[in-house]
Amino acid sequence: MKKLIFITALVALMGACTTNNDKAFNKEQKQLESSKSITEISIEIEKDATNPELYYRRSNVYFEEKMLDAALADMEQSLVLSEDQPLYLFFKGRILYAMNKTQDAAIAYEKAISIKPDFEEAQLKLAELYYIVKEHKKSMDLYNTILANNKSNTTALFFKGMNFKEIGDTASAIQTFQKTYEIDPNHYDAVMQLGNLYAGLKNKISLDYYVTASRLKPKSAEPPYSAGVYFQQNNEYKKAVKMYEQALKADEKYYQAYYNSALINIEIGRYSDAIVNLNTVVRLEPGLVDAYYMRGICYEAMNNKEDAIVNYQYTLALDPKHKAAQKALSAIK
Repeated sequence: MKKLIFITALVALMGACTTNNDKAFNKEQKQLESSKSITEISIEIEKDATNPELYYRRSNVYFEEKMLDAALADMEQSLVLSEDQPLYLFFKGRILYAMNKTQDAAIAYEKAISIKPDFEEAQLKLAELYYIVKEHKKSMDLYNTILANNKSNTTALFFKGMNFKEIGDTASAIQTFQKTYEIDPNHYDAVMQLGNLYAGLKNKISLDYYVTASRLKPKSAEPPYSAGVYFQQNNEYKKAVKMYEQALKADEKYYQAYYNSALINIEIGRYSDAIVNLNTVVRLEPGLVDAYYMRGICYEAMNNKEDAIVNYQYTLALDPKHKAAQKALSAIK
């Protein structure tokens, strides 16, 4: 029996080593292939230094390897040799966007579209960029242009809805997400947005959308967690806790479910249970400042002033401007 256990353990260990070795080998192989590809293209460039396509190809490889400065340098050279090529301008925009140079990326996308007005991929990227930098009117105008040519473009529809949501037009956002969902019944993000918006309106239909979202992504903790938030906000704590338990079955490291469970336990006076929840939160997400503050609240409620002070002080070490912790620490002292 001991021998059998040893052999089984050895096989398992060898399997684990093989898996890890395979991953390392595959990564190394990919790097070697990229290096080989860069070398091969570089040799071609030496033979034909005025061919913009070669710089574009090498730029793509550099981009995949996250060598952004080299990718941009090659892309610039492609544009020196062929300045009116919209594809090159589009790819330059992608590189600049990855470098967090959003203004320069926007200029590159705009120029690509000015040369090729029906360049839908560039339009989508530019509209998304406008959305991210909160230029919502420009973003929506561009999405409307895309949708005028392609009414079933669910990417454009979804982000148009996100723009409506950001500017506070909930009714239009719901209408747009609903249309997205009608065109694509598997659009998980649109379903989740509908659930969240209806939850904000305290409308129970949100729960139906969360059920649908769970069907679309059975292993996601987000839908049951969001349903838990709905129940918690409506003071249905038992149902909320059940939803958080479901979320943790899907993802045991989903710290938000532990944190919200702690808040419920604090609300009903179960401080010891809340501390257990919060201990898990700070283990999973050490930077969540409010977890330490709430743990201080629990210790203070249990008349454990020493541990309460430690938690308030740690809260302020992470966030010196945390007013609630400042007030609590001053009061307890």
